[in-house]
Amino acid sequence: MHKIFIVAKNVFSTRILKPTYYWMIFAPLLLAVGALLFNYYSAEQQKNSQPSIAIIAPQGVREILNNSKSEYKVAHSTNLDKAKMLIKDGTLDGALYISKNFKTAKFIYNNLSDKSMPFEALQSDVNSSRATLQAQKLRLTQDQWQALFGNTQLKQVTYNESTRKEQPVYNGYSSTQIFSQAATILVFFLLTSYISIAGTEIGREKGDHLLESIVSAMPAKNHFAGKMLGVLYLIGFQLFIYGIVFSLAKIGLHGLGKDNLIDFTQIQGITWQYATITTLLMVSAVMLYVLLASLLASFVSRSEDISQATSSVASFMLIPYFVSFIAQDSPNGTISVMLSYLPFTAHGLMPIRISHFATSYTNGWISVAISFAAVIIMYLWASRTYQKNVFNYSELKPLKALISTFKKQ
Repeated sequence: MHKIFIVAKNVFSTRILKPTYYWMIFAPLLLAVGALLFNYYSAEQQKNSQPSIAIIAPQGVREILNNSKSEYKVAHSTNLDKAKMLIKDGTLDGALYISKNFKTAKFIYNNLSDKSMPFEALQSDVNSSRATLQAQKLRLTQDQWQALFGNTQLKQVTYNESTRKEQPVYNGYSSTQIFSQAATILVFFLLTSYISIAGTEIGREKGDHLLESIVSAMPAKNHFAGKMLGVLYLIGFQLFIYGIVFSLAKIGLHGLGKDNLIDFTQIQGITWQYATITTLLMVSAVMLYVLLASLLASFVSRSEDISQATSSVASFMLIPYFVSFIAQDSPNGTISVMLSYLPFTAHGLMPIRISHFATSYTNGWISVAISFAAVIIMYLWASRTYQKNVFNYSELKPLKALISTFKKQ
């Protein structure tokens, strides 16, 4: 057991001294920061740069629209031909034309403008102005007009069958849906890196013909166990760094008065069961793909073949990643249901199905049990394959070698 920890420590200490390991850690963070800054910049630009819209309409309609508080600035009203010339020159971003009695209503805009066109806001304001004019003709009071045409804000919530509580929806997504998407993306980034690390750690020493001396000092199965434990150390260390960076970012943003950049209100509706199931499925997925990469790397005879073993696993990993986004629209589809229980795909499907209330927490725990049973089987298979192929230097490529072992059985 002591030798297993020595191998694990060696894997960990060797990797954390390499600059490429830290680039692997911080590259996703830089991407996330870039996305946050871009969204913040876009929101600020939209606030501070409203499009300039000319209103060409009957006098009463123009007065109502001029007084409306909306997402655009009302420019000097003129005739339609003049407005088109100003749009072409770039002086105006668009023009709203409304004929008498609203028989014709159209919005003309410059598609080269860098401003966001407020079509929905214009549509709402046109409908509101028409209703106002009708109310004036009927001599309705303000209260009567509001009773007939006033807007009711529809609040969107989902109902949690476990806690029997409503949870809010943010921009069309519940907090659990946001959490499941974030978990899927995080697993994708982790696997992209650690599949390569695991394959390299398993295949490099064999490709360099160093395993003969290593196996003479310790059993092959212990050497394999130490390598896998070292990879787990690296994953844990990366998540630890993420936790520190996130905490420091939260403190720093609070000091700068920018708390809204990291909003905790969107995860308040997540239950402990959902978070636990999603986390366990993430962990099992990382372990399964790392073990699969290690299994294929066990057949490597040359160092240059390691990339083929890891790239094959990386290609397979893309399937649950893309299917998880398709499942957002059809969580009860046959494919979504089947893949939500399969070990290599459950992490991308089951959390999404639970977040849509398409299945119960009980089925989520069943999926977790299946995934961890698969981890145990995969570990035993990968360890046994590694032991059998320690001194096997076949010229077959890793995938062909794996297929060949199935044929022999």
